[in-house]
Amino acid sequence: MKTVLPPLKKAIVITAVVGLAFVLFKQTTLAAPPTLSASKATTSQLSQLTLTAIPPRLGDAGRLTGSPGQIIRTSIRVKNNSASPVRVDSQALDFILADDNKTPIPLSGVNDVSNRWSLASWVTLVPNSQVLKPNETKPISLVIQIPKNALPGGHYAMVVHQPSLSLAKMKQADQGQPDTLTGVNQRVGTLLYLIVKGKINEEAMIRELKFPHLTEFGPIPFSFTVENMSDMHIRPALQVTIKNLFGKTVAQIPLETKNIFPLTSREFQGSWDKVWGTGHYTATVSVIYGEHGKMAIAKTAFWFLPVTLIAAVLVVLLTLLAAGIAIRRHLIYRKESQARKIAELETELAEMEKKKGE
Repeated sequence: MKTVLPPLKKAIVITAVVGLAFVLFKQTTLAAPPTLSASKATTSQLSQLTLTAIPPRLGDAGRLTGSPGQIIRTSIRVKNNSASPVRVDSQALDFILADDNKTPIPLSGVNDVSNRWSLASWVTLVPNSQVLKPNETKPISLVIQIPKNALPGGHYAMVVHQPSLSLAKMKQADQGQPDTLTGVNQRVGTLLYLIVKGKINEEAMIRELKFPHLTEFGPIPFSFTVENMSDMHIRPALQVTIKNLFGKTVAQIPLETKNIFPLTSREFQGSWDKVWGTGHYTATVSVIYGEHGKMAIAKTAFWFLPVTLIAAVLVVLLTLLAAGIAIRRHLIYRKESQARKIAELETELAEMEKKKGE
């Protein structure tokens, strides 16, 4: 037989059940954030895994050279800048340049690059994977086997270091934390510049030398582009020489050099930090490059003259000159007028005396 609760008791029971469910829901919700916060903290800490490649470039000044068939041994280093240990995987990759002709983009996952400048397939790294403690620096030996049929000239690659997150993931698994490391990926690298000895073509030229045609006040900006048509990279010595109208050198401006890879070009910019100029000038850009000190030269001419200031001074001078002429004419007129009046008075006086004498 069913027991029917009175309406009042039924309402009280329903209210108690709903209240109990609400309390249990709030406790569950309030207990969740600490786990989420810990997960975020772990992600933030691991996202700060940073590495440093030492040196950033190797051989760019021509110190890494060899002959076909030769084996070259050298070394680089990698440093763990984070506060936790990390496994670092290293590999040699070929690269291409971005549209700015200076930013290297490693070709990950490309095993065979039929590139005249390729180097990665010649490089062996020992070790190619190692664990670095916090703030620890470890060396990596490079063995470069130059093929006997290697073409003379420049060959280039990038040794890329990337943290392997297996240690961190194992630590997370031990602590029962979720895998939150999917997006953490940081790579650094050392650029390798290898010169294979032999008959190497070296040629470069200067293009697009630009000075303002007329400048009133300094400094004067300028720019030019160096195009490398050589079989190897160049690191040119750059200087801008400025001469005045009489051929006297008034300024020599050295510029910071940059590496220019084969068959690419780079723009250089600078300024002549002079405030005032006095006329017509000639600028000569000289670029010394290559193993044999070849030189490329480009010239242009420009005017450095404060035209507005000169015009203002001329207007003032002309105004003063006009005022002076007007004043001089006025004074001359007054003097002549006074002389005429004096002559008239003297004439009248003479006539009066003559009449008195008669």
